[in-house]
Amino acid sequence: KETFSFVLTNSDGSKRFGYCRRFLTSDNLVECYCIVSCFSSFSLFSMILDIVDERRVHGSSHVFSFLKSVLAKQCPLPGETITVSTFSKTEKPDIYELSRLGSNESILEYVSYSTYFQCLSIKNIIQIFECILLERRCVFVSSSLGRLSTCINAATALVDPFSWQYIYIPILPKSLWSYCCAPMPFIVG
Repeated sequence: KETFSFVLTNSDGSKRFGYCRRFLTSDNLVECYCIVSCFSSFSLFSMILDIVDERRVHGSSHVFSFLKSVLAKQCPLPGETITVSTFSKTEKPDIYELSRLGSNESILEYVSYSTYFQCLSIKNIIQIFECILLERRCVFVSSSLGRLSTCINAATALVDPFSWQYIYIPILPKSLWSYCCAPMPFIVG
């Protein structure tokens, strides 16, 4: 299985955050669950995808009953927890508590610096840091979507308290590689 995230930027500058988990089924087919939200909460959506992973072994009906229960609830505010219950094969319902980190904790919830520092040399990390601060074009390449999105998230988080204000496409499909010729600053993977 592989977990990765992405960001969609609307024409008005607002962002939608995508969280995906890809599985290889017993038939060697790729199955992918994606959550797209206007809320940035990697830990919350990672919890939901963990439960999807756990329930999918019992069949897609168990996954969809859980996801329907989640959709029936409002997204918790930062620092809050919601309780979701759904039925399974047993007579009693499955109860899950889903928490969203507080706003002051969310900056580091999705960042894995260990992967970033394992994949790149210190010299390259400093050079990327410099390029981001100088608003240059940055292209990241990896054979692993999870590693790619993890490293891009870590690189942009390192410039905190500053934030990247330009084109940000952590996972750029091959059909859109021509976007890398854009004459403005960007970070793409």
